[in-house]
Amino acid sequence: MMSDILFGRGATLPRPPPAWLPSVAPPPPSLGGFRDAYKSLVAFDSIRITRLCEIVQYAFLFSIAAIFAGTCIDRFFSHLYPAKGADPAKKLQSTKQATTTALTLALQVAVGALTVFYIRKISDLVPPLINLAPTRYLKHRNVSESQGEMSLSIAFVGIQTNAVLQLQKLRDFYDAGSDIRKPEENPP
Repeated sequence: MMSDILFGRGATLPRPPPAWLPSVAPPPPSLGGFRDAYKSLVAFDSIRITRLCEIVQYAFLFSIAAIFAGTCIDRFFSHLYPAKGADPAKKLQSTKQATTTALTLALQVAVGALTVFYIRKISDLVPPLINLAPTRYLKHRNVSESQGEMSLSIAFVGIQTNAVLQLQKLRDFYDAGSDIRKPEENPP
């Protein structure tokens, strides 16, 4: 046999690489992918309209839930801060107040994170209100709740004015050269 002559007795011809092994050279780039992506970008069919309506629906639901939950959380935590009130003139006076404020803010952020989780879950229960292709469009297939995250974060953080004010007070406390930053600059 020819393989015996070339490779010795009992040798076989080299086998081609398996199909799952990637080829050495990638195929040359083509414009077909760009054309497909461009067609998808400008497509305006019933699926696209339904998807856009679902994004708007998520943004609306997230905003309403975030305003309600954010207001409740802000009112609950406003009583726990040492420098109470919406008066920015009330400054933090001691390291103990600054530490208490930082810990309270951390707790408020943790409660906010749990609330955001449940806001997403509750919003996910609502089916698409506008579905122009009910036989072809699968709910939440290409639209995730992350499409409404921007409205959720703007509404949720923006409504918690007390937390934002306490962050400003903490920043002012540490920028003013408190007794924590540089003890040598603060005479007894």
